[in-house]
Amino acid sequence: MKAIVVDDSNVIRMVVRKFLLASGFATVLEGKNGRDALAQLEGGEVPQLAVLDWNMPVMDGAELLAALRATPALEGMAIVMLTTEADGIRAAALAGGATACLAKPFTAEKLSSELRRIGFALSSPATT
Repeated sequence: MKAIVVDDSNVIRMVVRKFLLASGFATVLEGKNGRDALAQLEGGEVPQLAVLDWNMPVMDGAELLAALRATPALEGMAIVMLTTEADGIRAAALAGGATACLAKPFTAEKLSSELRRIGFALSSPATT
C-alpha cells in the first residue's frame, strides 16, 4: 500500500509516516503543504490513502481536498483530515469529500481505529 502525509509540521509528518510504515504501508510520501503534495502526486502511482492537515500555508487542507476530489485519477483515494479546529471544520471536511476526520492531538490507537473503520487492513496495532 502507498500513502501520502501532508502537514506543515515536520513532527506530525514523521509520527504519521512512522505509524503507517509500521502498519504495513510500503511507501509513505510526505508533503509540507497542498501544492507540494500535488506536485508529488503528479503522474505517479496513486496512493490508497492521504492524511491531510487542515491548516497549512501555501495551499491548505480544504483547497487540497477539493483538488484531490476534482482529479478523476485520485477519486478512489481515502482521505483522512487532521484538524485542531472545532466540529464545524470537521463537518466541512467530510462534506468536501474527506473519508474521515480526526482531531489533533490524536493517538496511534485512534488513527489505527479510524483506518480500520474505513477499510484498511493494518498489519499490526502500531504505536508511535
